[in-house]
Amino acid sequence: MAVVDKIKKFQRIFKKCGGPGYRIYTGILSGLTDRGVCEFDMESLGKLEGLFWAASHNIE
Repeated sequence: MAVVDKIKKFQRIFKKCGGPGYRIYTGILSGLTDRGVCEFDMESLGKLEGLFWAASHNIE
């Protein structure tokens, strides 16, 4: 899935900014679907938003 490749590329940038690892789930084995889910373990949404902001400003 092309979207999973992009998520994995972003994951490296996200970790450089102090973000936690996360899990990527897809429905690739359940037939035709374009669903992808990222699951994070964070203590607050505010901190996650801050990490996303920092990472989005460090994209190569």
